[in-house]
Amino acid sequence: MAVLNASRIDATAQAQVAGFATLPIPIAVLDDSLRIIEANDALGELLQVPAASLAGEPFGHRIRSAATEAPAGEGVQTFCFQCADGPRWLRLDLQHQGQIILAMLVDVSGERTVLERMKADSVSRDRIMSDATIGVWRFDPDAGVYHFSSQLRLGYDSADEPVPVEHLQLVQHPDDQATDDAIRDRLTHTEGTAEAEIRYRTAEGGWWHARVLYRSGRKLKSGRYEMYGLSQNITALAIARDEANAGSQRLKLALTAARAGVLGRDYVKGEFWASQEFRNLVGEEMIKAAAIDSVAIYHPDDQDRIRDFDGIVAAGGHCAGIDARLMRAEGPLWVRLYWQTERDASGAPLRGVGLLIDIDAQKRQEVALTEARVLAESATASKSSFLASVSHEIRTPMNGIVGVLNLLKREALSAEGADLLGEALACSDMLGQLIDDVLDFSKMEAGKLDVTPAPTDPAAVMASVVALLHPQADNKNLYLRAVTDPLGWAMIDPIRLRQCLFNIIGNAVKFTEAGGVEVRMCFLGAGPARKLRVEVHDTGVGVPEHAKAALFDRFQQAHSGPDRKFGGTGLGLAISRSLAQMMGGDMGFTSTEGVGSVFWFEIAAAPAETGPIAPQAAAGEAPLAGFRILVVDDNRTNRLVGLKSLEAFGAVAETAESGEAAITAAVQGGYDLILMDVNMPGMDGMEATRRIRELPQPQAAVPIVALTADVMTHHQAAYHAAGMNGFVPKPFSPGQLLAEIVRVAG
Repeated sequence: MAVLNASRIDATAQAQVAGFATLPIPIAVLDDSLRIIEANDALGELLQVPAASLAGEPFGHRIRSAATEAPAGEGVQTFCFQCADGPRWLRLDLQHQGQIILAMLVDVSGERTVLERMKADSVSRDRIMSDATIGVWRFDPDAGVYHFSSQLRLGYDSADEPVPVEHLQLVQHPDDQATDDAIRDRLTHTEGTAEAEIRYRTAEGGWWHARVLYRSGRKLKSGRYEMYGLSQNITALAIARDEANAGSQRLKLALTAARAGVLGRDYVKGEFWASQEFRNLVGEEMIKAAAIDSVAIYHPDDQDRIRDFDGIVAAGGHCAGIDARLMRAEGPLWVRLYWQTERDASGAPLRGVGLLIDIDAQKRQEVALTEARVLAESATASKSSFLASVSHEIRTPMNGIVGVLNLLKREALSAEGADLLGEALACSDMLGQLIDDVLDFSKMEAGKLDVTPAPTDPAAVMASVVALLHPQADNKNLYLRAVTDPLGWAMIDPIRLRQCLFNIIGNAVKFTEAGGVEVRMCFLGAGPARKLRVEVHDTGVGVPEHAKAALFDRFQQAHSGPDRKFGGTGLGLAISRSLAQMMGGDMGFTSTEGVGSVFWFEIAAAPAETGPIAPQAAAGEAPLAGFRILVVDDNRTNRLVGLKSLEAFGAVAETAESGEAAITAAVQGGYDLILMDVNMPGMDGMEATRRIRELPQPQAAVPIVALTADVMTHHQAAYHAAGMNGFVPKPFSPGQLLAEIVRVAG
């Protein structure tokens, strides 16, 4: 509280204040100790006591105890009192009147309200500027210092202090200093304004982008102008702008590198727009033509598709990119067009933007690849046709040979004759296996090699292959034995299993000069993941180190050259390994040259129920007794073999030499089954089958089994499509023929 130094009241002073009791302003006369000598009624009303009772009271104490807010410290003393009409702010004025002190409480409530509003406005303004990161500054050219508001601290603690120009330049981006220096020099010498984007390094080390507005201020005595201004944080905007510019530049580079251009169309104004990359790609003449008719610039054969494309995308539908040819002066150019359309609320098109990509080189490569694929497919088809033809021509006479040899087995032969017959049958089986390998090689190249798992007894398959190869081992005085425990049945393709076994056991016998070959078979694991493992151990010549890496390649042999001792095509191992892999496994080997080899393979072998047992006919048995069967074949030998084989099984057999003859016989009826050759002159077997299926019942329902040398997979599918019920490949064994007849005829 201010110290009041008052003088004693003299008579003159008392006369001066006479009549003050009725004044509306609270007034008190104080002595030099600041005690109340006299108070008017307004002061008593303010303090809510009779004015006369205040005499002798300490003025300061009475005022402070009655006020709801009182000032602290020296200076202007303003008090707040709670009155009947609300709070009132009163300022204490002390006037020395001779020996007394006149204390008046002047009402400053209006001024206080304005001041508070100004303070609130200032706080709001500071908050808004802080939120918007906008700050003000002033530059004194004579002192060479800046004064910054708090919003421009940039994280530095001493921002409230004047900042010399040299210090400010330390945080300015080097690329922006020249711009700021030039503006400062100009506006401090001449009046004016300026605007620039300046970057400052923050206390955290990042860059703060500011939009700075400069203005000349008052002219100083030195003749230079004070400069002040406003700085706004645009860091996020600047970064977004820079990223957009960088993205635009990258897009431009990408479009140039990809030989692509951007085009647009304003459907409302009918205007056409194209980027420079598009102009470079198609040429200015085409740009002018496109502005008139955007479809006319394409190849005549492509224009209808382009119109359809335009219609779809303009209507708001989705359409993938379209390939078309631009008709440039230097020749057609293949391009791919993508388009996106913007529409109004009613669905009408407003504007569209498209991307045009040069795909000429790619398209020409595609055309070349298509032509090459057509040629390759044609070559593959020709090769398949050739192999099928060769296979048929070889299998037809082989069927006669094998059939006659099998018929001879039923004759009474000497021991030597029986041995010779066995050799002949073994050789025919090996020849048949060679033909199968050649056909399978062709199928693998075409990707049409099939694997058909069925309930199979793998031990029985192994035993049959070992029995077939025993004559070769006996001729070389080798042992050949199979070692296995009872295995049971598994889901395996028996034909492919036999093929793998025949190849690796046959190779072992072929490449062994002394000792022998042992075949081992077992299951690995259990359940659906179970595998079958086969190992073939031999004491043969072994595989040289230089030949091991390529041993499973096609047409490769470990022992080759003009003086090679062992024959073969070099296909067996390659085909067998591919088959093992197709059956869910693999094939491999270990070998020591001069000691021997172990070839192995593993294939998937999930457990299976016991499969059907192929019927066997012992000498003197007639499993087909009572059956009447028609044999249809244009080859006399094959008709004879079929006739005699069926008669050996007890069937009544008849023959027909053509498709037409088969239909005539079928019309008469009475047949339990027809064995139908497929490849016959005139009407082939499939056409004859279709004609028979068109006959009235019961003739149309007679079972028909294809008996043919055409054995490729697509042939078999065609036989079933024609209405045939089964299939037996030539050359066939009596057992194969009997098994298929029993299966089909039930």
